Amino acid sequence: MKRIISTILICVLLLGAILTLVSCGGGIDNGTYVSGKSVVEISGSEFIITTEEDGELTYTYEIKNDEADSSKQKIFLTGSDGKTHEYYYVRLEEGFKFNGITYTKR
Repeated sequence: MKRIISTILICVLLLGAILTLVSCGGGIDNGTYVSGKSVVEISGSEFIITTEEDGELTYTYEIKNDEADSSKQKIFLTGSDGKTHEYYYVRLEEGFKFNGITYTKR
């Protein structure tokens, strides 16, 4: 009886650890992020970037681990024309960094 209870408790502990690790991943928090004159708005999987040079561009985004180096992540931006652009992505405490530019939440 003690073995069964111990086994069940270990399984519950492992399940909790797995769920905790899974919840750490995911997308960027919804909101507005700024870097100088560039503004990024995130809403669900929609990524809207506004710059002086290009105006407003709308993409859907997905973040994945880099296949060559699993310690790094990439963000994939897909436009309405179906073209996908990929950049290295780093999640920061107050925002994120991609394409060499750091964006902080407003």
